[in-house]
Amino acid sequence: MSVIKKNQPNHPYNRLQKSLEELINKTPAGNKLPSEPELAKMLGVSRATLREGMRTFDEKGMIRRRQGVGTFVVPQVRVIEAGLEVLESIERRANRIGLAVSMGELEITEILSGPEHSEKLEVE
Repeated sequence: MSVIKKNQPNHPYNRLQKSLEELINKTPAGNKLPSEPELAKMLGVSRATLREGMRTFDEKGMIRRRQGVGTFVVPQVRVIEAGLEVLESIERRANRIGLAVSMGELEITEILSGPEHSEKLEVE
């Protein structure tokens, strides 16, 4: 008899996670997912197992659950993940993941600080 471990791709929990992720990704941001009883039936799991599976996506900020109202897909913000192990410009990283970036103009103006500014900045 072979034992299926939870970290294997064919484990029921991992199949549930994959199915939930696919459903969340194809549901437009702001839209409501089916109710827990409907989802549990669709995916062939208990409501307790479904809730456990949904917790992962709630923690990742992909869904928002509101008791008595429903579960909604949250809009995802694309983020540039950077590490020091790769030296690469922001523009190149952004282009690689399909984000448009542009540089604004910088203007530096020197002003004398009056008592009001000095107080707010806690300087003389």
